[in-house]
Amino acid sequence: MWNFRFFTLLPILFCLLSPLNFFVLGSLEIFHGIRLNFCFNEGKCGQVAEIVGYIIGGVDRYLIRLL
Repeated sequence: MWNFRFFTLLPILFCLLSPLNFFVLGSLEIFHGIRLNFCFNEGKCGQVAEIVGYIIGGVDRYLIRLL
């Protein structure tokens, strides 16, 4: 019965690690969009939409982290 308490702490641990995961993924996505912005020398038309998509996706992950 005492070993069961470690099993019940496992979901709590995952709930604490999940916001950290979303923070890291959101930061990486925003940095990827910023990196594409600085490498904008090719002049592709669809690249602006891709950069905005990365930045909005990163902000979305930040907002999911808050929930």
